[in-house]
Amino acid sequence: MPTVSTFEQFLTALQTAVDGSIIELANDIDFNEWIPPDGQTYPIHVPSDATQLGDLTINGNGHTVYNLTNYRPSAGSSLFYLHTLTTGVDHIKFNNVNFLNVACTNENTPLFISNFNSGASDVTHPISFNDCTIQGVFNCPFGRSLYYARCMMTIQSNRNQIEPTANNQKPYYHMCWIWLKNVIKDNNNPFLTHLDTCYVQGQKTGQAANTNNTYFTNCINSCINFTASIVLSTPALSSVVQAAAGATKINIVNTDHLTGTAASTSTAVVGVTDEQMKNAQYLFDIGFDILPT
Repeated sequence: MPTVSTFEQFLTALQTAVDGSIIELANDIDFNEWIPPDGQTYPIHVPSDATQLGDLTINGNGHTVYNLTNYRPSAGSSLFYLHTLTTGVDHIKFNNVNFLNVACTNENTPLFISNFNSGASDVTHPISFNDCTIQGVFNCPFGRSLYYARCMMTIQSNRNQIEPTANNQKPYYHMCWIWLKNVIKDNNNPFLTHLDTCYVQGQKTGQAANTNNTYFTNCINSCINFTASIVLSTPALSSVVQAAAGATKINIVNTDHLTGTAASTSTAVVGVTDEQMKNAQYLFDIGFDILPT
């Protein structure tokens, strides 16, 4: 069970991991303090021999990984390539690790990439982030085939590259708090998909012509709180925020800042005012599962 206090130790522990390895962070670590050796190639394979891992746990113990970026790798290469089994779930687990001042600068190269495309289900994602804080600028996805549980995320982006484009690589969010800070919607992909009991707050700063008005899809029991004016071309509210197929719990959307939005055509997507969103009794009365069961 390696205990690491520097980024180089962290990297060595990842590269030498075997099934059942548990890595413990004993200190905050800074990617900027790591000097790549001559001849370092990217992505950095975890483990280095590309063995298929079925069980690897990284316990952050509340510590922080600072300044993680994919700027240094050459174009077309992610920073980490995590080799996980091609069936099952949750093979590589990051627990209580904070990632602050992240910079995903190469538009098509996530920081973490899996060799298994997960699909849309919450039970097929091989890499999970549990009780983590993730904050940074994302001009490309943070990773591929990821599952976020009880995470706090702050995302700023000047491109709609928050998630991978392919459906079988998109993440799943469960009980997460997500702040979108000045995110630009510049193509026909939604901001986020697969929101399960999440709170999303934020705004966008621009939108290209002929861009569709679908912002969030596959939502279950989630709260969408737009905080800046958005002018829409009269789509139904349930097209702006789409419930997951067969959803039995409602999603609520703050409509105070939406202009041109028609009423929802789905009983699982309900528009509320800012005042109503702050009224717990009102939300309970209309059927929102304010204390998730």
